[in-house]
Amino acid sequence: MYNIKSRFKVKFDEQFKQLGFIRKQNLYIRVVDDVLQNFNLHTRNNHYFNIEFAVLPLCMDISKFGYDISRYNLKNFELFRSLSDVDWKYDSLSISSIDECLDNISIFIDTYLIPFFQSSTNCEKALSNVLKIENLFYENRVKFMLSIGGKYDDSYVSNLNYFDSVIYFLALKAKQYPLALQCRKKQFNSQIDRISCADEIR
Repeated sequence: MYNIKSRFKVKFDEQFKQLGFIRKQNLYIRVVDDVLQNFNLHTRNNHYFNIEFAVLPLCMDISKFGYDISRYNLKNFELFRSLSDVDWKYDSLSISSIDECLDNISIFIDTYLIPFFQSSTNCEKALSNVLKIENLFYENRVKFMLSIGGKYDDSYVSNLNYFDSVIYFLALKAKQYPLALQCRKKQFNSQIDRISCADEIR
């Protein structure tokens, strides 16, 4: 059957195999030093395709994620042109449309995904890169919202998610203790707030 996921595997499996990735269904994984790198293929309504990716510290328990351990949208590296631009669109009944979509995806893979993985080969390097893309993706969201006449509340969404356990564990492994402490304090204060709210309801 000629569908976009099967065609992706034909087109890219060997390339990623040579980089040390193994594939489990639609999930590609490799372990380098003390990090796990992965990306996952997603389709929606047989017309939309996306790749989500992540780099995770091996010291973190990822069993609760199952196969859904990818975190970032590959398209976020560039500014969205419309609300529907979050995915690549294709015609599932058209071989040429599928191939054209994969050609566009290939550009993102070569320009962004592989360089990200190749430069995130331990927790220290991964933390640096994760902080960079968190900031880039945040800036792109702000620019897009402003471009369509929207507003962006900085107090609601920060350019860094201190509640993110991945950033917390990466910071610990990278010996970036002030950042790890900031994350832990935010998480702790949030837990205290939830306990207080529960007590008020009682």
